[in-house]
Amino acid sequence: MTIEKSFWRHWSGSGNFQEKGDWMKISINNEGFTFLEILLVILIIAIVIPVIFNINMSGWRIWFFNQDRIEFQRAHRVIDLTVGKYARKAYFINDNYGVNGELKLIYAGDSIVFGQNDDGYFYYAKDSGVSRTFSTFRINAISYNYSQSDKILTFSITLTDGEQEYSFTDKYFPRLYKLIIP
Repeated sequence: MTIEKSFWRHWSGSGNFQEKGDWMKISINNEGFTFLEILLVILIIAIVIPVIFNINMSGWRIWFFNQDRIEFQRAHRVIDLTVGKYARKAYFINDNYGVNGELKLIYAGDSIVFGQNDDGYFYYAKDSGVSRTFSTFRINAISYNYSQSDKILTFSITLTDGEQEYSFTDKYFPRLYKLIIP
């Protein structure tokens, strides 16, 4: 083998040296992807990813909206159950009690006052000294009305949390028929 001839040789990758003319040929191999196939896959991915992203984001928006509504409904339920418990066993109802127009219910040896505290939250206070603020939502509007003819206590409240508001009205029927109305 001469030096000149070895200069034109190259390594073929298969372990054999090939002559100059052989390594210049383009090998056509059907094992790879064409440029068009790769572009088509990129196009499909570019269409599918935003669709999946939008579906996911819509789901999260609905989730957070529902979570806010659930919190309002939970606060409503707590207020409703507490007011209802004492309104049903009251024998004296004053729907315009105190400076802020609170609701005072007197029942078997104790009384309870419902209203809006100075910070704007719903509270109750018993004569026995127990006092509690109900929810983390501020009160936008609150009203009580007792109808003597129908013997129904109507309680309306609007809770607010930033820009969202939740209003509800509940009616309670005191169980004792001999009510003392001021």
